[in-house]
Amino acid sequence: EELRPGGPLDSAYHMTSVLILTIVLGKIADLAKITVPNKTEYCLRHGYSLLVENKSSPDASRNLCRFLSYLEQFDVLWWADADVIFTNMNTSLDDIPLGPHVTACEENIVDWNYLNCGNFLCRNTPETAQLLREIDRLEPVWQQMPCIWQTLMGEIARQDNELITVLPTRTFNSVAWTNPGGGPTYSPGSHWQPGDFVYHPCGVFPWQEKIAHVQAHIAQVVR
Repeated sequence: EELRPGGPLDSAYHMTSVLILTIVLGKIADLAKITVPNKTEYCLRHGYSLLVENKSSPDASRNLCRFLSYLEQFDVLWWADADVIFTNMNTSLDDIPLGPHVTACEENIVDWNYLNCGNFLCRNTPETAQLLREIDRLEPVWQQMPCIWQTLMGEIARQDNELITVLPTRTFNSVAWTNPGGGPTYSPGSHWQPGDFVYHPCGVFPWQEKIAHVQAHIAQVVR
């Protein structure tokens, strides 16, 4: 039985076909102690698989082609950064209008960044595989961009909204920020509201403040 492109996952099929991938570096162990159990609870609730990659390199988010080996085993790969937490355990991918290939949300923090790719989903399709290969091939280009390959994905999404489906911010990636891009030019803010599916303090710095934000929202998880 196949996934229906552009629609929710088949409820009888998704139970063993979704992998959530998160990367943990040694320096963020204190954060991971909070967020990995949250992701584990979510996966157990919905029958998804969870892979925690423990990396020592700050370049752990490079080499996206390695996703292809995961997509040989799963129909959907869900990349979720270490600071992503699920704040509504009742929401599943059945509730998300996934695109046929890659799906991400608008970030809506700064005017120079379109997508947030710290939390996005890939279906197992030839088009997804080609996109991941192309991103790796263009590394010399995106290394010069403000948000590296996230900026590149935003540009591709603007050109091809079938390859990369873009959903409103709060669909599955409610972001928060204090110093987006490491700069003080934007006022702190958050798109998250109680009951939202996901809380993602991608732009909250310094690190201890990010941890405090996550702890505060863990206390508001809907079960």
